[in-house]
Amino acid sequence: MDITLKYDNWRRDVTLKSILPEDIEVPTAYSLVGHIVQLNLRDVHLPYKSIIGQIFLDKTANARTVVNKIDTINTSFRYFAMEILAGERNTITSAKEHGCTYQFDFAQVYWNPRLSTEHTRIITFMTQGDILYDVFAGVGPFAIPAARKKVQVFANDLNPESYKWLQKNAFVNKSDMSQQIRHFCTVSLIVVGDEILRGQIIDTNTSYLAKNLTAAGIKLQKVIMVSDIVDNIAKEIRNASKQYSIVFTSGGVGPTHDDVTYEAVAKAFELKLELNQELFDIYTRMNPDQAEIKRLAIVPNACKIIIIDSEAFPVINIKNVYVLPGSPKYFKPAADTIISRLKGCTPFHFEHIDIALNELSIVNVLDKQAKRWDGKIKIGSYPQYELQTPFTRITLEGPKETIAEAKEELLYHLPIQKIINLKHKFSNFQMNIVLENSKSEKHIKCALDILNDCYERYNQNEIFISFNGGKDCTVVLHLAATIAKLRNISSLLCLYVTDDSFPEID
Repeated sequence: MDITLKYDNWRRDVTLKSILPEDIEVPTAYSLVGHIVQLNLRDVHLPYKSIIGQIFLDKTANARTVVNKIDTINTSFRYFAMEILAGERNTITSAKEHGCTYQFDFAQVYWNPRLSTEHTRIITFMTQGDILYDVFAGVGPFAIPAARKKVQVFANDLNPESYKWLQKNAFVNKSDMSQQIRHFCTVSLIVVGDEILRGQIIDTNTSYLAKNLTAAGIKLQKVIMVSDIVDNIAKEIRNASKQYSIVFTSGGVGPTHDDVTYEAVAKAFELKLELNQELFDIYTRMNPDQAEIKRLAIVPNACKIIIIDSEAFPVINIKNVYVLPGSPKYFKPAADTIISRLKGCTPFHFEHIDIALNELSIVNVLDKQAKRWDGKIKIGSYPQYELQTPFTRITLEGPKETIAEAKEELLYHLPIQKIINLKHKFSNFQMNIVLENSKSEKHIKCALDILNDCYERYNQNEIFISFNGGKDCTVVLHLAATIAKLRNISSLLCLYVTDDSFPEID
């Protein structure tokens, strides 16, 4: 009887041993993440990486993609660069752990299946009502099982890609964490170009990016301008990549000799420049009669291609760095596309107070309020000289609810008569002060009770306040305004006596 052994009959290790040189150890270790086989090949294996990848693909159950780790984890996002050796060019996968299913892009987030036992062990110690702060939540392998045990979970992650999948996984696994997930994303922009530094071209990309990031609830924390020198650009990219969640570069990606940003990115991450066939095909379709277009497709290996639209140049992404063109025509749609992927933060809310005083007159109030709200909102002041009458604009930036509270308190400490275009001069903050004082001062409570009884007995249109600016009627006015706030009365009827008024009021 003849027995024919074919390729499918041989084990993976036997097949690899038969094709690799005798002095090279056969690679056997791998991790299976969903449909992805992750290898960590040594340098001696790299000349044979394609055939090694194909054999792992053929002889590993459920495998559809094989990747090789080509870099260490050296960014705040904690994921490593990888290259696809064989199979589908698809790194979006799913994995199961603790009865939960997690979906994610393995090339863009941190996932370590070896931590499963550690997650299980810690979660067993937690019971309903406990509070968990997961400051490196990733895609949720620790936070989500804890939340399903009715633990109160506060989770965040610097990586916007991780945050996106964390939200999705919380929903998929029926874990109500929508109000507990927090995303803190910081951004740096590196503007490349001698023409910018010489003042020959006005940089409009920075303001465009800053405005749109802010609208998405993302902070642009640093802008760097650098000349067309590869080493200088590479240094800034390498440093920024480690310090910030996201790094944008602008400029230096054209076909001429001084377009060196791709080379600098490759140097920053110790990658090689090579022709990217996907990019080359895109550029050839856009410019079929220009052979020089090939230069635009020579980019760092292991980069990710982001398609903007049919008429705009694609963007390459390496780790947390997005390389954008310098021309505003192409920069703007590229920035819009990337920012839309980063959304998920709580948008910043802005309010301002205009006051007819210079900064020196209000510096003490601003110092106290800035300290009072430190870490919750940001307070700034900016002199305005454009109009005939100069004034100071006080800005408040932060969550909407906190801004409203801080603005009311700040208005209370500023001279009200100097506020420009103030819509509501008696705030909830002032009302609460009156009510708080009434708890310890019987005469204030008695006065409020009388006024409240008055509004109970009479229609609000049948009551008016006689006012000339004196201390007594000013007190009555504040007490009446407190009752009006409590009863949702929009305005008070007042008789303002001018014959014997006070100059402070006039």
